[in-house]
Amino acid sequence: MARARTEVARLLTDEGYGDSVITVLGDLDSETESRTEAVAHDWTGHQVPALNVICVACVGGAGRSASLAPGLPDAAFDHDGQLTKRDLRASALAHLMPRPGELLWDVGAGAASIAIEWLRADPRCRAIAHRAQPRAGASGSRGNAEALGVPGLTVLHGAAPACAGLATTTTCGLHRRGASSETLAPNPGRLCSSAAVLSFTR
Repeated sequence: MARARTEVARLLTDEGYGDSVITVLGDLDSETESRTEAVAHDWTGHQVPALNVICVACVGGAGRSASLAPGLPDAAFDHDGQLTKRDLRASALAHLMPRPGELLWDVGAGAASIAIEWLRADPRCRAIAHRAQPRAGASGSRGNAEALGVPGLTVLHGAAPACAGLATTTTCGLHRRGASSETLAPNPGRLCSSAAVLSFTR
């Protein structure tokens, strides 16, 4: 149980809520009932009963996921360099226009930043992120989704044309990278495509 309280304090601090007050109520309604309080960033070595309730009064708001507006800081995403940068991401989402209940296919997702911000626009939005190969050695798309509050993101791996062919929902917004005549097949939804230069020679 001590580990749980320490983990709560660490998560709050990591997300920019280190000034939040953690209150642990122990052995409630007993002779040994206790109350222990401390701010998250100073939570170390506090001894509390094994039977307890953890309460948090959140103070902060500077965390990486504090705003629901499109265009989160690039640092909010764990990535390997394949990331749609902040300004372009905000522009793409403005053109895609997320609406409640709609489905986004983010083909060539990388860190899945577009799909994640689409899901954050409304809890009824849905998104499928495609990446050719799973990312090794890091949390990847799914880890980003969980850290930013949208664990419902669907992640697929495989060839882009095959995945894109599954997008038959009539009200789906599409964001596709690595566009070609195959991946830009006719679709009744909205389409936004971007490109990135992986390397160049002067």
